[in-house]
Amino acid sequence: MNHFFSHREPQSCALLRSFLSVVPAAMLGIVFFAVLPAASAQEVAIAGIDSPSTKSAAVKSPFAAKSVEDADIVSMAGKIIGVTVLPDGAWVTRQLSIDWPTSGRRSVQVVDLPRSIDQDSVQLHSPGLTLSAPMQWREMPVAETEAYRKLDLERETLNKRLAKANDDLLAAQTRMSIFKAQMAQAPSDKKHGAAIGAFLSDARARAQFDRLLDGILAEHRQAQDAVDQLMKQMQAVDRAQAALRQKGPGLALSLPLMVDGSQKPATGRMITIRYRVHDARWQPVYRADLDTIAARPSEKSATTPTAPAAEETAKVSSTIHWSLVAEVHQSTGEDWSRVPVTLSMLDTRRYYPVPTLKRWTIGFSPTSKPSPIAGAALLRQDAEMARKSAASFGAVDETGFNAEFRSASPVSVPSGSAATVIPLLHRNYPADAMDLITPEISPLAILTARFTLDNATPLPAGEWQLFLNGAQIGRVHQSALAPKKALSLGFGVDQRIVVTVDSPADQRDENGLIGKAQQLVRRRVVTVQSQHEQPVPVTVLMNLPVSEDANLAVDPLADNTPPGNKQYDGQDGVWAWSNQIKPGQKITINFGFRLRWPADKRLYGF
Repeated sequence: MNHFFSHREPQSCALLRSFLSVVPAAMLGIVFFAVLPAASAQEVAIAGIDSPSTKSAAVKSPFAAKSVEDADIVSMAGKIIGVTVLPDGAWVTRQLSIDWPTSGRRSVQVVDLPRSIDQDSVQLHSPGLTLSAPMQWREMPVAETEAYRKLDLERETLNKRLAKANDDLLAAQTRMSIFKAQMAQAPSDKKHGAAIGAFLSDARARAQFDRLLDGILAEHRQAQDAVDQLMKQMQAVDRAQAALRQKGPGLALSLPLMVDGSQKPATGRMITIRYRVHDARWQPVYRADLDTIAARPSEKSATTPTAPAAEETAKVSSTIHWSLVAEVHQSTGEDWSRVPVTLSMLDTRRYYPVPTLKRWTIGFSPTSKPSPIAGAALLRQDAEMARKSAASFGAVDETGFNAEFRSASPVSVPSGSAATVIPLLHRNYPADAMDLITPEISPLAILTARFTLDNATPLPAGEWQLFLNGAQIGRVHQSALAPKKALSLGFGVDQRIVVTVDSPADQRDENGLIGKAQQLVRRRVVTVQSQHEQPVPVTVLMNLPVSEDANLAVDPLADNTPPGNKQYDGQDGVWAWSNQIKPGQKITINFGFRLRWPADKRLYGF
């Protein structure tokens, strides 16, 4: 087509009007062209006018459904009505509704089954029906799958529409070619002495001419757009079929069924099959966002190290915005479209044998005779080893306790490499926030939040994403959680709490003439200073050794700063000093202890 008349050029109308401005008044007779019928492709070919290069013939699908010789054989894919996703696979349930023949026998071929199916896992539920022969599997070529044949039918429909659209485009191009030819051969109106194009000075003539020209251009533009749109749809079908061919052939399962002799014949039957697929899994992802902005501690005087407040007074009432989502991955080759989804915590990746206990014998060591307290410690140590031995057979389950989550509404999980994120739970919990310092481990203040979940079912192990006032500060893997579990989470280092630890060398000496004893004195001086602009709760933890032998004495030093708690979190020997420190304030904690033991003994655990 001449580029001059292409609707793709914005200047075409203006140029055409300029060209036609030289047409004489006699050319008003071209109005007859406006009522000419659109020419079909066949008429144009007969007239000897070139057709456009973009022609497409309807293509008949070579994969049309085959005629069934045996009327008692039916092939169908059925409908997926439910999916249970495991940490290492998934169970898929399909339902088929079948017209049943009066003969009472029918072979049902379930098609479009994924290649990742576990063929030994198929479960058949068909009330009143039984298998009359073994189930049989066969490979199903891609061209025979229902999805591919639907695309073939769509291609056939598009081909018909494209042929009609090309006819319309050819007719529009023909009308424009005729119009152009008439304009090129227009004579001058010499009889009346009129200049070429003078008739367009008449308002009514010019308006009529403009409507004619706009109609021709609009008709061509609409015809070209229709062809372009259909070509895009054809390309989409090509891509979809190429993707199916890349996946490879699927599987088909033949089920030779017959009516149970105790059942009356029926015209319709409902068949349910359930099977397991690989290439599917789900994993939990938790999010805990500590909000400390909404709640700030009140302006109170900080407690002195010598008279610390109770631990509860050193907490800030904050909020944990907690949520749990499931990341579901599946590349089975079949899409799960708007079906109920159940997320199960049942993990089949490991086997737990029946736990057993063997005969347990105890006695004295031939080299030394332990004191009564040491003997009791030995019994506890052996009992702990036995408990761990028994626990290794079944007490550990990283995915939880076989609980499950069920979707309240249908969910779609397409097959592919991308994950589908399904929200499961969301809660806001009150939390106690404080800076926790353990000088023997590190002179850093860790912002810690304590809260209790109200989950009614166990929660599986998984990744926890930690946020502080909306900003992500890290992630950690947490083990499975029992219901109503109290948690303590760290939310990073508080850089505005400065901690210094003075650790002088241990003092060692030996005394006594008969039955000599050794002695060790250890001291620590901890200084904490706040650079915050508001009071901050701080807890300092120190370890006082706990003796398990009557001959080993542990004594706190007399000048120690008295702690507020000598059994922090219920642990013997863990001392805690809790203070609410004002801006710029500095507190000092003195801590130390003395050890005494027989000179012929050697300490362990120190």
